[in-house]
Amino acid sequence: MITGMLEDNFILAADSYKVGHINHLPIGTRKTHTSMVPRKPFVDEEHGILIDEIVVLGPQVVAAVLQSVVITDAMIDEAEIEITEQGYDFPRAQWEYLRDLGYLPLDVRAMPEGTIVQPGIPIMTIENTDDRSAWLPAYVETWTQDIVWCLSTIASKVRWLRNQVDIFNENTGCDYENGEYMIHNFGDRGAGGRDGAIMAGIAHAVFFSGSDCLSANRYIKRIYNMDGPVLSSVDANEHSTVCANSDCDNKDDSAAFEMTLANLEKVVERANRGIGVPVQSCLIDTFDDERYIKEFVIPNIKRIRESGGKYVCRPDSGNAITKPIEVCQWLLDGFGPGRLLNCREFEMLPEYLGVIQGDGLKLWDFTTIFRLAEKNKLAASNFVFGFGGGLTNGSGRDDFSFSMKATARQNAAGVWEAMHKQPKTDPGKNSLRGRVGVISKGGQFVVSEYEYGEYHQEMVSIYFDGGLLYTRAFDEVREAARM
Repeated sequence: MITGMLEDNFILAADSYKVGHINHLPIGTRKTHTSMVPRKPFVDEEHGILIDEIVVLGPQVVAAVLQSVVITDAMIDEAEIEITEQGYDFPRAQWEYLRDLGYLPLDVRAMPEGTIVQPGIPIMTIENTDDRSAWLPAYVETWTQDIVWCLSTIASKVRWLRNQVDIFNENTGCDYENGEYMIHNFGDRGAGGRDGAIMAGIAHAVFFSGSDCLSANRYIKRIYNMDGPVLSSVDANEHSTVCANSDCDNKDDSAAFEMTLANLEKVVERANRGIGVPVQSCLIDTFDDERYIKEFVIPNIKRIRESGGKYVCRPDSGNAITKPIEVCQWLLDGFGPGRLLNCREFEMLPEYLGVIQGDGLKLWDFTTIFRLAEKNKLAASNFVFGFGGGLTNGSGRDDFSFSMKATARQNAAGVWEAMHKQPKTDPGKNSLRGRVGVISKGGQFVVSEYEYGEYHQEMVSIYFDGGLLYTRAFDEVREAARM
């Protein structure tokens, strides 16, 4: 929320050293072409994770931000102070020119959102359209790369996770649709800030529909031309409300349990009015999670069943891997020998009971829990999982080695000249070369020249001189990314 303290200044949304690059380009340079590319797959050898399919997500966010930018005198005046104090000459004339122009003279092309690409394929390119602004494509790198690496990286990891969820459901005899709400976004408070929380919320929403990111829906509607909700959540208590209804000195939370039953009835009534779903998530470990299940939940199964809602038990301490299995077994034990088995003979809780675990889980923890549940013949439908700081704050630009480099420039004579870097010590950091595009060849994406004759160019123009040219709706993004 700290960014809300000051009015946004687009000029200052860059690395300091970018300011000096206006004077670094060869005299007469008319245009520059920059390309953004994830250079490597994500490899976590310790936990046996390899992700070599990358979800394109974020270019439309970049386009929406660019379209919203209006350079003002106030921005220019403040930027002159800040940049001078940082130790640079402020290029006031260039920013006054953009102020008078009224838009940012850029052409942004990108792979359609939701497209799955392999490492080495450019996701987005930026060129200036005005010969006086050849410095601008590289100047906007800082925040454009931040948006695209963040959204694409988190979406790619969540896609991997959704695949693991789908395997878990299939292995234990549960439907694909069961996975839609199995990984719930708990991550806002673990994010690095509001922007990070919102971007993680959008990325997670491509593959799951349950989320406590209250801000994600409004940005999805704005950026992806959607009406109505994409995400939803359920009623849930927290330790403060449990303690407020408990005798803490005597570690007695029986009154808190009664509060949850009363609230479950209210949740069902609300759902009957068409608002939300009839689900109540309840913490069970404020004092003693086993006692809570065996002395409160099990003896009141009839009340829970007849409420018409679902009572989800949430442990929030203990071993994060084994605890949800243990809680599920306690609940099943309450039914004695008359347990439900599905078509593959995995044990199922009745539809009015469930278990949710969201205590500090990392990406690799989920598959460990899934395997343990399968070993104990427990169906996937018994569980929901919260994904918190591991979702919003567990990724970095280096996970897929995202890079954005200038790969071509147009000289004073109007001739395009290719540029590229080729470090002797790390071929993995080689840049692309020239004005690049992407074509499909033999079922694979291939880096191509900007215009490439007989082949269809896969990149589309999404922003040009202040206007949005192409927007893919969020349901189409979801469909493409889930292929």
